[in-house]
This record gives sequence, C-alpha cells and structure tokens, in this order.
Amino acid sequence: YFLLEPWDLKMFTNSPHLGVTVTVRDPNHEVLMTKRYGKFGKFTFTAHASGQHYLCFQTNSTRFAVFAGERLKLHLNVHMGEHSIDHNTDKTKDNMEALENSLRHLIDQMMYITRQQEYQRV
Repeated sequence: YFLLEPWDLKMFTNSPHLGVTVTVRDPNHEVLMTKRYGKFGKFTFTAHASGQHYLCFQTNSTRFAVFAGERLKLHLNVHMGEHSIDHNTDKTKDNMEALENSLRHLIDQMMYITRQQEYQRV
C-alpha cells in the first residue's frame, strides 16, 4: 500500500490529478511492472528471481509538487515474503481444515462402531 500527500498538510489541495507511477525492476534491471495510480493504491508483483528488486515511485507531474512547497510525502506499507496472491487460496485452506476435521470425526465413529461390533461378538 502507498499514500502520496503534500509534505505540509495545511497547504493541502484536493487535486484529483495527483498520482504516482510505480515501476518494479528485477535484479537484472528488467521491468516487471509499470503502472500509474492515484494518490493512494496497492500493487503486488511476483519475483521470479531472488535478489535485490528496485521500486521506483514517480509523481505524474512536477507541477503538483508546488502545492506542497515542492515536497511530497510517500507512505509505504510493504509486505515481503511468500504471500498468496489468490484470495481463494485462504478459503481453500479453511475448507481443507474443515474436511480434515470431518474425516477425523468419521474415522473416530468407524473405530467406535468396530469396537461395538467386536464387543457384540464376544
């Protein structure tokens, strides 16, 4: 997640044109992604090679920097590591846990029935 805002919030002008272009490069400087956003947004990318990756944030125009006394703040919230991209993956994990619990319960019931049958035979 990121948020771009004027350095001095007292001079804040609610410009709908203020935005950021995000470029991500891999360790070989190959462009993985380039996308234009508004003043806040969220982006993800998948690294196909290990190593240092480069994130470049560029405002869409220097004329908007005048509103902030030629300075802007960029707030970043970065999550790194292995994260599921597909939100259905988390649902699938929950479903698998429910299925495992049901299976354990069925196995326990089968064991109980088997013991009862053995007891009846004796």
